[in-house]
Amino acid sequence: MAYEITKINHGEEKAKAAQEYFVNTFSKKETPQEMAEFTVEGEAIKITELLVKSGNATSLSDARRKIEQGGVSIKEEKITDPQMMIAKDLNGNVVKVGKFGFVKIKF
Repeated sequence: MAYEITKINHGEEKAKAAQEYFVNTFSKKETPQEMAEFTVEGEAIKITELLVKSGNATSLSDARRKIEQGGVSIKEEKITDPQMMIAKDLNGNVVKVGKFGFVKIKF
Protein backbone atom coordinates (compact mmCIF):
# COMPACT_ATOMS: atom_id res chain seq x y z
CA MET A 1 0.00 0.00 0.00
CA ALA A 2 2.83 2.41 0.87
CA TYR A 3 4.42 1.63 -2.50
CA GLU A 4 1.22 2.57 -4.34
CA ILE A 5 0.74 5.81 -2.40
CA THR A 6 4.34 6.83 -3.03
CA LYS A 7 3.99 5.88 -6.70
CA ILE A 8 0.91 8.09 -7.08
CA ASN A 9 2.45 11.07 -5.30
CA HIS A 10 6.10 10.88 -6.39
CA GLY A 11 6.32 8.51 -9.35
CA GLU A 12 7.28 4.90 -9.83
CA GLU A 13 11.03 5.49 -9.71
CA LYS A 14 10.90 7.10 -6.25
CA ALA A 15 8.49 4.41 -5.03
CA LYS A 16 10.91 1.66 -6.07
CA ALA A 17 13.81 3.48 -4.40
CA ALA A 18 11.82 3.88 -1.17
CA GLN A 19 10.80 0.23 -1.21
CA GLU A 20 14.41 -0.88 -1.76
CA TYR A 21 15.61 1.38 1.09
CA PHE A 22 12.98 -0.09 3.41
CA VAL A 23 13.83 -3.70 2.54
CA ASN A 24 17.59 -3.18 2.90
CA THR A 25 17.48 -1.09 6.06
CA PHE A 26 14.72 -2.76 8.05
CA SER A 27 14.28 -6.27 6.68
CA LYS A 28 17.95 -7.05 5.98
CA LYS A 29 19.18 -4.73 8.77
CA GLU A 30 21.81 -3.12 6.55
CA THR A 31 23.19 0.36 7.10
CA PRO A 32 21.78 2.78 4.52
CA GLN A 33 24.18 4.22 1.92
CA GLU A 34 22.89 7.77 2.36
CA MET A 35 22.51 9.22 5.84
CA ALA A 36 22.92 12.42 7.78
CA GLU A 37 26.44 13.46 8.69
CA PHE A 38 27.41 15.24 11.88
CA THR A 39 30.60 17.28 11.91
CA VAL A 40 32.25 17.45 15.32
CA GLU A 41 33.89 20.75 16.14
CA GLY A 42 36.93 20.37 18.35
CA GLU A 43 38.76 17.26 19.52
CA ALA A 44 35.87 15.27 21.01
CA ILE A 45 32.20 15.34 21.97
CA LYS A 46 30.18 13.46 24.57
CA ILE A 47 27.88 10.83 23.00
CA THR A 48 24.78 12.37 24.62
CA GLU A 49 25.59 15.78 23.12
CA LEU A 50 26.13 14.22 19.70
CA LEU A 51 22.72 12.54 19.84
CA VAL A 52 20.97 15.80 20.75
CA LYS A 53 22.84 17.99 18.26
CA SER A 54 22.33 15.48 15.43
CA GLY A 55 18.59 15.35 16.11
CA ASN A 56 18.49 11.74 17.31
CA ALA A 57 17.45 12.71 20.84
CA THR A 58 15.24 15.53 22.10
CA SER A 59 17.30 16.26 25.22
CA LEU A 60 20.34 15.07 27.13
CA SER A 61 18.01 13.03 29.37
CA ASP A 62 16.43 11.42 26.32
CA ALA A 63 19.89 10.61 24.93
CA ARG A 64 20.98 9.11 28.25
CA ARG A 65 17.82 6.94 28.40
CA LYS A 66 18.38 5.66 24.86
CA ILE A 67 21.95 4.70 25.75
CA GLU A 68 21.00 3.06 29.06
CA GLN A 69 18.24 1.05 27.34
CA GLY A 70 20.69 -0.31 24.76
CA GLY A 71 19.38 1.63 21.78
CA VAL A 72 22.65 3.23 20.66
CA SER A 73 25.52 1.48 18.90
CA ILE A 74 28.71 2.23 17.00
CA LYS A 75 30.29 -0.43 14.79
CA GLU A 76 27.66 -2.98 15.88
CA GLU A 77 28.68 -2.52 19.56
CA LYS A 78 26.12 -1.19 22.02
CA ILE A 79 27.12 1.93 23.88
CA THR A 80 26.45 1.60 27.61
CA ASP A 81 28.20 4.67 29.03
CA PRO A 82 26.38 8.02 28.59
CA GLN A 83 29.67 9.77 29.48
CA MET A 84 31.53 8.20 26.52
CA MET A 85 33.53 10.67 24.48
CA ILE A 86 33.52 10.48 20.68
CA ALA A 87 37.03 11.30 19.47
CA LYS A 88 38.78 11.46 16.10
CA ASP A 89 39.51 7.73 16.13
CA LEU A 90 35.79 7.20 15.35
CA ASN A 91 35.84 9.50 12.31
CA GLY A 92 33.68 8.08 9.53
CA ASN A 93 31.86 5.58 11.76
CA VAL A 94 28.09 5.36 11.96
CA VAL A 95 26.10 5.87 15.15
CA LYS A 96 22.86 3.89 15.07
CA VAL A 97 20.06 5.11 17.31
CA GLY A 98 17.12 2.74 17.61
CA LYS A 99 15.88 1.17 14.38
CA PHE A 100 15.60 4.33 12.32
CA GLY A 101 18.35 6.76 13.35
CA PHE A 102 21.69 6.76 11.56
CA VAL A 103 24.33 9.47 11.65
CA LYS A 104 27.87 9.42 10.26
CA ILE A 105 30.55 11.05 12.43
CA LYS A 106 32.88 13.54 10.72
CA PHE A 107 35.76 15.52 12.20
